[in-house]
Amino acid sequence: MRAMLVVVMACCLSLSALAAEEEAKPVKDVDVKGLALAPSRGRPTPTEIADEEALKKMFDDERVQAAILKQVDFKTQTLVYFAWSGSGQDQVISTIVKNDDKAEVRFVYRPGRTRDLRPHHRMFAVNKGVKWEMEKGGVKGR
Repeated sequence: MRAMLVVVMACCLSLSALAAEEEAKPVKDVDVKGLALAPSRGRPTPTEIADEEALKKMFDDERVQAAILKQVDFKTQTLVYFAWSGSGQDQVISTIVKNDDKAEVRFVYRPGRTRDLRPHHRMFAVNKGVKWEMEKGGVKGR
């Protein structure tokens, strides 16, 4: 019985540690799959959305706004949004880089190898005060 109690306690502690680690990450993906977002052309260019008012200006559809607002806290986070058209294999990913004990977020564009033209949308919630930048000739953030 004690052994089972110890196992249950260890599982609970590891789950709470994982949850705390997830909260401490300076960047997280915001799920925009299935949302009706306007298509865009060209390479991915980051657009920073700092508050709810800017979100409403960017996206007219109230359902889109509500879906995004469920996933972000503008008091502690800002959104970085990418919209582009390109290969179906194109990706924008986030990486966390530690510089002088401070985390920085780098977004990397990886072009695909197929010749199919598809619309892409990626959104990330970055903790306020965390520097971010776009690699590969992109635009630097604050």
